Amino acid sequence: RRAEHHHLLHTMPVVRVAVVVVVAVVVFCAPALGATPCDLQPSGTCRCNVSYCDTVAAPEHPLPAGAFQVYETSKSGARLTSRLGQLEGRSSSPKDDVVKFTLDPAVRYQSIIGFGGAFTDAATINMASCGKPLRSKMLESYFGPSGLDYSLGRVNMGGCDFSTRVYTYDDVPGDFDLSHFALADEDLNFKIPAILDACRLAGRNLTLFGSPWSSPGWMKTTGGAGHGGTLINNSSYLSTWARYFSRFITEYEARGVHLWGVTAQNEPKDGLLGKLFPFNSLGFTADSQADFIEQYLGPELSASHPDVVLMALDDQRINLPHWADVIFSKGSAKYVQGTAVHWYLDSLTSPERLNETHHRHPSKFMLGTEACTGEIPPFNGPKPGDWDRGEHYARDIIGDLENWVAGWTDWNLALNMEGGPNWANNVVDAAILVDMNNTQFFKNPMFYTLGHFAKFLRPGTQRISKTVQGVAHEDLYTTAFADEANGRIVFTILNAGDGPQSFEVNVAGTDGTRVAETLAGNTLRTYLLPLA
Repeated sequence: RRAEHHHLLHTMPVVRVAVVVVVAVVVFCAPALGATPCDLQPSGTCRCNVSYCDTVAAPEHPLPAGAFQVYETSKSGARLTSRLGQLEGRSSSPKDDVVKFTLDPAVRYQSIIGFGGAFTDAATINMASCGKPLRSKMLESYFGPSGLDYSLGRVNMGGCDFSTRVYTYDDVPGDFDLSHFALADEDLNFKIPAILDACRLAGRNLTLFGSPWSSPGWMKTTGGAGHGGTLINNSSYLSTWARYFSRFITEYEARGVHLWGVTAQNEPKDGLLGKLFPFNSLGFTADSQADFIEQYLGPELSASHPDVVLMALDDQRINLPHWADVIFSKGSAKYVQGTAVHWYLDSLTSPERLNETHHRHPSKFMLGTEACTGEIPPFNGPKPGDWDRGEHYARDIIGDLENWVAGWTDWNLALNMEGGPNWANNVVDAAILVDMNNTQFFKNPMFYTLGHFAKFLRPGTQRISKTVQGVAHEDLYTTAFADEANGRIVFTILNAGDGPQSFEVNVAGTDGTRVAETLAGNTLRTYLLPLA
């Protein structure tokens, strides 16, 4: 999504051509356990309109005695379809071609913060443009109990590229007391109403965090929001920018939206690219961000909003562990609770960087705060129904989770069929695409991929130990969590290869908790097992 993709040489993810074979009529995926089936289109999307939209079956609670529940999404057309299966006794020795996973709930790792997406200007404008009935179906699909049960949300603090114009909350030069600070129409008419409705549908507050793209231009060395630049190195400007964060939090709280956290800056390295980066940005190095947090932002938030979490970096993991090492070796460490990471250069780096960062700073969490597909020219923009983009999400999420990341935030919740609006024409893809001309929207495979994690890895669930016996092919990805609140183990497995893979799942310390199945190629499953 970022302009650095236009200007920095990097390796593109492998793209396989996805061909979904369906008959040339409307096809409804087989319903399961009370769910409304997907209206599967020839493209591979699921269509929703005012009168019809698919839903996700609720997890059985408690699970029937001796049973497991499984949800499946596949290239062949399954979309979070669910069924029950019978647990088997422990096998003595699996066959050579069967991979055996042993899960041990007694060994715990990180706890989940949440999964969700971003309430950008573009996303919430698109939702509102559909009319209230369809907007409600969209929000229910993401945040409601019959949808993905999203628990996390991101909010752009002022304008970003996924706005229809360039703006900040105080564009009056020299306004050091912020007397002209005011939320924008985009906040008041689109973002805040969507957030409040999402909370009502979810039946709870969401874990929301804000991220700034640029300070007002008059605070910057460049004089404008775009084309990079840093804060003017003067205490009047630096302290005013810190107080700007506090005003944003206060104004949102006054309208019923509680922010759990903020990031210190969206992609701080973008602002160091200068004229190569055309849209909203503000540059920091690791050292200058540490100094700004230690001297200005940290003390300001501690005094005015002590319960708000502060995250550093909010940029690509290629910057780790260096960025975290700097932040947590200075006075900034006491103000920063976690490290925010984006996914855009993940193909250049191993997720082992995340593992290394955790072990260097074990008391600080890591959270995925932005991801999207279709961001790299000439393949940028929507590609409705593309399976590979959804599978790419699953691989990356599992890789992050297996290396201490505590959640994942998708970028725009909804874009139009062109991948916008975006004032800089930096169009991308999204899990939901809105066709306003025909009062309908389409759910991409990415939507269902995200559901395999968001719906079952609730806040507070913990990753558990997983050992492997046998030789799994390189396209098999797995992760496992304990959900104490619901008395279940969550085991997610992706077969990104083309051929089938037979496997077993056993739970350590039990004799009758075994799943023995075969997973077709290009298929993602989430298993719910009883937690003894």
